Amino acid sequence: MTRFERGLFCAVAALVSLGRPQRLLAAGPAAPGAEGAAAFSVRVADEQAARSVRRAVAGAHERLGREGCKRIFGEFRDPSGRTLDQNLTALGKSGQQFLEQVLFYDGSALAICQEAPIRVVYAATERGSRVVRVCTAQFEALLRKGPVWGDVVVIHEMLHSLGLGESPPSSEEITWQVMESCG
Repeated sequence: MTRFERGLFCAVAALVSLGRPQRLLAAGPAAPGAEGAAAFSVRVADEQAARSVRRAVAGAHERLGREGCKRIFGEFRDPSGRTLDQNLTALGKSGQQFLEQVLFYDGSALAICQEAPIRVVYAATERGSRVVRVCTAQFEALLRKGPVWGDVVVIHEMLHSLGLGESPPSSEEITWQVMESCG
């Protein structure tokens, strides 16, 4: 296991199996055209997987422009006690602007992406890193359950990029708070 893999925070399969209200699944935006999604930094060689990730990043970007979703940054704190909203302010960025600087790579070769069926991971990053590794096969399977899930995973990982750790809050708690605020 690499240093990167030891420090990972990830969106795991439990997020779709907790039996939360299905009304949230119907709340997703229309899929953006390729022209809007192409602006994001998705560096995945497989074109179909890259399109899926770009659509999810574009959907997350759109959600982050909503007032309810903007509040998500005030609901979580980094290990020093600062809210993620304070971290954004210190960077002089909005949530949408920060997301535009996050890099999405194929993480399929990582051991954490290969743990299925024991634990299914959709994406992972290190706290404070702007690099998100996407477990492309699992991520595409998740999108078949509804595009909102991809948007939520992207926002979940972005929160870790802004400094949010895990345990506490758990991966599931983070995901459900994103769903409540942004879904």
